[in-house]
Amino acid sequence: MIESFLPMAISTSGDSERFVEVEGKRINHIFDPRTGHCAQYYRSVTVIASDPVRADIWSTTLFAMSPDRARVWAEARSIPVLFLPASGTTWLTNAGEGWFKDLAP
Repeated sequence: MIESFLPMAISTSGDSERFVEVEGKRINHIFDPRTGHCAQYYRSVTVIASDPVRADIWSTTLFAMSPDRARVWAEARSIPVLFLPASGTTWLTNAGEGWFKDLAP
């Protein structure tokens, strides 16, 4: 498993540093292109890939997707992903379990 990601890159997309609150609503810098509104599903999405550009593209893409869609998309591509949702439980893709096993409940 690890050999398929060497060299290895990790990217996290999130809203922990780049957001403002307007009238009690959190506004971040990652937008859902389907709605034109900022993505609200997660606090962060961390991806492991074989190169930094791919990791960055995937983490941002997945951050903008709904949880159901993101899970199907990432699982279909066997991408190791750690999702920290805006609410609810942290979750991993199947490929992510080997990489992040000590981090998630």
